[in-house]
Amino acid sequence: KATAQMEERLLEIVTHYSPDSSLPLADGVLGFIQHQLVELVRDCLDKSQKGLVTSRYFAELQEKLEKLFHEAYERSESEEVTVITQLVRKILIIISRPARLLECLEFDPEEFYHLLEAAEGHAKVGQGIKTDIPRYIISQLGLTRDPLEDMVQLEHEAAATVSVEPDAAAEKTPQTLTPTRRKPLESDFETIKLISNGAYGAVYLVRHKETRQRFAMKKINRQNLVLRNQIQQAFVERDILTFAENPFVVSMFCSFETRRHLCMVMEYVEGGDCANLLKNIGPLPVDMARMYFAETVLALEYLHNYGIVHRDLKPDNLLITSMGHIKLTDFGLSKIGLMNMTTNL
Repeated sequence: KATAQMEERLLEIVTHYSPDSSLPLADGVLGFIQHQLVELVRDCLDKSQKGLVTSRYFAELQEKLEKLFHEAYERSESEEVTVITQLVRKILIIISRPARLLECLEFDPEEFYHLLEAAEGHAKVGQGIKTDIPRYIISQLGLTRDPLEDMVQLEHEAAATVSVEPDAAAEKTPQTLTPTRRKPLESDFETIKLISNGAYGAVYLVRHKETRQRFAMKKINRQNLVLRNQIQQAFVERDILTFAENPFVVSMFCSFETRRHLCMVMEYVEGGDCANLLKNIGPLPVDMARMYFAETVLALEYLHNYGIVHRDLKPDNLLITSMGHIKLTDFGLSKIGLMNMTTNL
């Protein structure tokens, strides 16, 4: 019964947050995190329906939820962070009861007792604990508490957040709002030259009028996106570029829209791309090729850890900085899947 209730509520989340049912968040970082949360919910639902969930799986799921929750607060100042907070809280409440029950069912008292016996002497000598070791460990693990109390408390907190009256929320809002920043405009930049042209738009070298700093501005034709049903993919590219923080991945500074275009302002990488380099000098020296491959692998590993699949890896999309390092760019065909939080190198 607990599993069936969990699956029903998880399915509601997947349906509610599908691209067809909800608008993308304005903040790219939060949009990426929301997508990851929905992917985690979808994975949990799939594994539950196949009978593959374990207490360890729920522990790893909670760890991932906490990581994304902290990423949202550390990386974004938008008011939309409350959307992520409520979604994480809702997921934790949904999985809490099945996780507790599964933990009880998988608990092996005999194995636990043997582990306590094996650790008792070592713990007494190493930490100078004078109390009974089994009782000490049980109290530290919180096993003396009633497991239903935590769940009831979570449900009460969730109900309280939902039942806050609009007037009360409106009264608190002005105190918690952060100062709003002026939205960037196309008129803030002056175009220097065209860098490249593609199927959906073009990339221009631009200069910010106030700071005189140079950027690469990708302008995507809105009409082309609508005709080819690629609007959602444009938001995926924006979310990935906004969220990614890696020395071997191109950074994005801001995004905005005009009547005809969706514009993404990214860092300008001066050295061109590997395709032109290969065309000009031919085969690369072994040491240079080895370094470029290593940096590309590091970029891909970072992306894969967050469930991002580039899907368009080629020399044209490997830019070279003024210091001779690689920057991976062009996420127009990329997909966001399930994060794994693993490190392979």
